[in-house]
Amino acid sequence: MRVGGAPISSAEGDVQLVGDNLTFTSGQFLLLQTTSSLPTLPPWATLIGQGYRFTTSPNAPTLTGNSLSFSYLDAEVPAGEESGIQVYYRSPTATTWTPITTTLDIYINLASVPMQGPGLYALMSSVEVPIAGPGWSIFAYPVAGQRPVANALAGIAGQYTAIYGYDLADTADHWKLYSPTTVAWNDLTTLEYGHGYWIDSTAVITLPLHGALMAQSQSTRPQSIMPAPPMTIYAVVDGQSPVPGQVVTATIGGVRCAETTTRAVGEQVVYALDVPTTSEQRGCGTPGALVDVTLNGQRVGQVSWASGPQPLGVGGEPNRVLLPLVYR
Repeated sequence: MRVGGAPISSAEGDVQLVGDNLTFTSGQFLLLQTTSSLPTLPPWATLIGQGYRFTTSPNAPTLTGNSLSFSYLDAEVPAGEESGIQVYYRSPTATTWTPITTTLDIYINLASVPMQGPGLYALMSSVEVPIAGPGWSIFAYPVAGQRPVANALAGIAGQYTAIYGYDLADTADHWKLYSPTTVAWNDLTTLEYGHGYWIDSTAVITLPLHGALMAQSQSTRPQSIMPAPPMTIYAVVDGQSPVPGQVVTATIGGVRCAETTTRAVGEQVVYALDVPTTSEQRGCGTPGALVDVTLNGQRVGQVSWASGPQPLGVGGEPNRVLLPLVYR
């Protein structure tokens, strides 16, 4: 370790604390220890080397405005992840790790951050995927294997509203949806290496992923096989003894754009209907177009077309579908 440029070495690596107001008097101290016992890491991150526990005496000088730098070895970094190295910090009272904006010099293998105070520090790496929000953008999943959607997207939780996959082989239902707010209607369960996905993000963000194997030349593949994302209309069927298997249809201006059947989820009967864009199916989804929804031939609602999951209640229509009561 180095304080103010004066070297204090450690066998495990080199750390530098650099800045002003680093004059200590008798009884004042700071302590930096390596530790291999760390709380659970974020699911998208890989630990590089060991963690560090930083403590100070109660009357030590404030370290605000100083910087803390960590060196690392090339052999410790998973292949393809050096550009995704960040310093993570966890205060003594925190229950999660916080990524700190990191100045990275890969030529000399040094990662620097503003001093955060006492607590745990650790270098971690991820595969980073830029998401060009806000709104809909497309990306290729670059990590080998498959992972559950919620786990794969844990690093951007709260920063996206929906994600679509496209299964060309499933002729009955090409589009697969995952949204944190429509769990009962989700049918996209995993993200798979080399596949393309549409995601609706709230801002320009970076998706961190756990893994080292990156796809080569995948950036143009999704655009060539995937149309723009559809609108997914969803509702709970209510009324007199709703049953699975009833036909639900969406039409725009008399053009039949989508069809599905109701299904049971727990004790409820529900449906989710993917209404494609006009580029995928002529005469269908354009922003603002009115979509009429029928259940077994009876009109049950209308909604304005917009990409992404939409309850039937958008635009004033009820989002629970009432079946007629028939007396015999």
